[in-house]
Amino acid sequence: MSSLILFLSTLACTTGANYPENYATAICETAYKCMNNSDIETFTGYDDVVDCKQEWTSDLMNTSDYEAWEEGDMAFDREKANICLTEITEVQQDSDCDGEMNFFDFVSDTSSDACDEVYVTKE
Repeated sequence: MSSLILFLSTLACTTGANYPENYATAICETAYKCMNNSDIETFTGYDDVVDCKQEWTSDLMNTSDYEAWEEGDMAFDREKANICLTEITEVQQDSDCDGEMNFFDFVSDTSSDACDEVYVTKE
């Protein structure tokens, strides 16, 4: 619970630059708290939470949206980012976050439209 509170307190500091790392932290820590760790390895190939965070951060920093944001061609929507991160971490409070959550339930529970709208076309 204390790690969730600490994480939620960092949302005000979310920027376009640290969003990939914040997202990786949210999704990986939630996965390793809610899901059976062997299922995580089976479905994703991650060895542990550190490997998960490194992969997610790298993958997100290599997306076309992130690269366009770095080039100044897209804007960062902090509000959508914070909604996304909050919705993911709140899954940790669900009753089915018991260390045995089904992979497909996890994907469904952590899915958020806000996560798809973080880097947006400039107006």
